[in-house]
Amino acid sequence: MTMLTIKRNVHVFAALLCLIVLSACGGGGGESSTNTPAPAPPTPAPAETVDYTPDTAALDESANKSTELYVETDFDFDTFKVVTLDINATGANGQALSNTLIFISVIDSEITELDDERLQNKALLTVAKTDANGSMYRQVEVASTVTKLLVELNTIGIENEVILEIPGDNYVSYRFQ
Repeated sequence: MTMLTIKRNVHVFAALLCLIVLSACGGGGGESSTNTPAPAPPTPAPAETVDYTPDTAALDESANKSTELYVETDFDFDTFKVVTLDINATGANGQALSNTLIFISVIDSEITELDDERLQNKALLTVAKTDANGSMYRQVEVASTVTKLLVELNTIGIENEVILEIPGDNYVSYRFQ
């Protein structure tokens, strides 16, 4: 076979291959003999009016006239509590750390260690700055269920994180040194 014959055969084979591929893939979709219409959108049902007034026959007459509400004597209606924060910060040499940021966050009551992964779920409660004496005194409202706080001092050279429990008198005091 000569080179010219091989080239001609390759061209013929390539043309046949293209023709087969195009005829198999082309033509688009055929038309079906049965045309089905698109489904109609559902019609919304009319909204029912619901009456929430109580049945007067079921109400107890003495309860309607009652002016007293029985509540346990130790029941607390408050859903929050006011916590007093008294934080002091001194450096390694005993100097007051003035104008230092303090971040106070609410944490899960089950957390006891600073390396607990659940500390990532802390909720920032407040950011404060120490005064010229390295002190920060503030009252904050927290949910009555909160029992622990994470206090972070923005400084280097001393232990700057601590987990503090909120005592019964809601007075939290700590000294960073």
